[in-house]
Amino acid sequence: MGIFIFLAILTIFFSIFYLLRFSKNKKFFLFSFCFIFFASLIIYNFKGNKNSFSYSKKLEKQIRVLSKDPEKFADLKPKEIVFFLENKLKKKPNDFEGWMLLARTCFISGHFQKADLHYNNSLKYFPNNEVILYELAMLKKNTNQLMSAISILEKIYKINPKNFNSIELNLEILKTINNKKLLNAKIERLKKENFLKKEEINSILKKLNL
Repeated sequence: MGIFIFLAILTIFFSIFYLLRFSKNKKFFLFSFCFIFFASLIIYNFKGNKNSFSYSKKLEKQIRVLSKDPEKFADLKPKEIVFFLENKLKKKPNDFEGWMLLARTCFISGHFQKADLHYNNSLKYFPNNEVILYELAMLKKNTNQLMSAISILEKIYKINPKNFNSIELNLEILKTINNKKLLNAKIERLKKENFLKKEEINSILKKLNL
């Protein structure tokens, strides 16, 4: 708030200097300017939201306190968490946990487009992170973008062919879209490349009834 007041005073000073210099009726201008300025301050004092200047800092303090108590943390509204994290990540974009909390909050609260945006933004700083990619694939699956989800899961497979969860999700989606040809090819590849143990492969196949 201190910075805001300083800039406001500076703006007013230069406005008065400029307008007094070129105004013909300087007394009338000065009276009008002061009247409008002080009237605005009085109106804002009674009707305005004075807390808006320090809202971000107060919210950050509140989140820090509540984060130590998970039960109370649930009382925070998703919009407040999103607002706080979006501003925080502008300053510190390499905060992995911040990106994950932001994207997950949007995902869980049903703001899928924002979740998609934040997952993709986080990939700019953590391009081969399996957790981000997997959750993005889940988001694509839940929004019926199944081919996009498969493409992301294939990327995970190239990064880490032992990622059990991504392999299972990949086969599940192929079963959902009834692409038997590609599904059988994936299963054969799993058996041939031998990255997973036979028990692990059989566990996935049994779970998905394949």
